[in-house]
Amino acid sequence: MNGTVDEHDAQPLPGQTVEDGTLNLTAWSPDGRALTGSIIRKSGRPAGVVVYDLSAKSFRIVSSDQTNWVRWLPDSRRVLYITLAGDLVGVDTASGTRTVVAAKLPASASDFSFALTPDGRTLFYGAGHAESDIWIAEKPKR
Repeated sequence: MNGTVDEHDAQPLPGQTVEDGTLNLTAWSPDGRALTGSIIRKSGRPAGVVVYDLSAKSFRIVSSDQTNWVRWLPDSRRVLYITLAGDLVGVDTASGTRTVVAAKLPASASDFSFALTPDGRTLFYGAGHAESDIWIAEKPKR
């Protein structure tokens, strides 16, 4: 490879067929052997956490939790995500052990806006509060 990539170099990953949905792969494992993410149904709802093995060219579901974005921990074995219900969850992708992290987040977290430090010891997340003002404009009376 000469350092440039064009459309002829890009190829879809084999083995990612999902009934009634698509894979939403969001993170490389630190060792470069796998990807993680979620299944997104045609309805737009997330339907499980997956790990895609690059050498096997296939994926497996490691949790049925609803989340959009998943991150790897530095050991390339465990993943971390925030469910749509707001729980911070870790899953050991080898054993299948699911752990809800006992952390009280000070505000609702956006599952897509979180990151881990390279050593996996600190989590940064974005939280938001939305307000809306409703205005009425009336036609002046004549």
